Amino acid sequence: MKLKLSDISPKIVTIAIGGIAIGLVITLVVNLWPRPEVPPSVATTDPGDGVENVLLNVFPITITFQQDLSTDQQEAISFSAQPSVDSTTKWAAANEIQLTPTQLLEGLTTYIISILYKNESIHTFSFQTVDISSEQFLEDIRQQAEGDALFAEDQKEWYQDNPWYAGLPIVTDGFTIVYDVEEKSFRIRITLEDDATNAEIKAAKQEALDDLEDIGADPNTQGYYFIVE
Repeated sequence: MKLKLSDISPKIVTIAIGGIAIGLVITLVVNLWPRPEVPPSVATTDPGDGVENVLLNVFPITITFQQDLSTDQQEAISFSAQPSVDSTTKWAAANEIQLTPTQLLEGLTTYIISILYKNESIHTFSFQTVDISSEQFLEDIRQQAEGDALFAEDQKEWYQDNPWYAGLPIVTDGFTIVYDVEEKSFRIRITLEDDATNAEIKAAKQEALDDLEDIGADPNTQGYYFIVE
């Protein structure tokens, strides 16, 4: 049985046309209505969340996002830290930003870093620094600061000739390294526990020398000496 258009009730036709029109309107509204922006998502952080015994000079702190960020998105990224930390930022790649504190972190302190997008938190992580509180360590840091002041007048030329200096002091659980201005050599203080074995002390000394080479220094040429507590 064939159905002719003239056999269809005008009311039904009107309803059908109205339904199609409503559908088109809904489709246009859905497609044209502004969708809420999805903020960038964080893939990794370095140091990672919950990490302990982080070095006081662990610079830079690196945050990597799941996707590349546009210039506008990058400009909308900011940070907050507890305790407060003065720092500079640098985009190393479209999906990676580096946060560099302008001074050493505090020892045995839990830092909570919040990553903000348009002033809204999108990710939070924390880490704890090493426990360094001895008088000898504080004296090492004071001497390093004095050395910084001596070089401040001609800092640019000094750093050009000795780029490794920017990597000091080096602070770990097993040793600290500063540049002894008076001796013109590296002072390496071994800070292992009192019951450390000779093998552990020897390993710490070698690790310290390796760390100096990693920052571009030549301990054998520039000189060094150890202090074993």
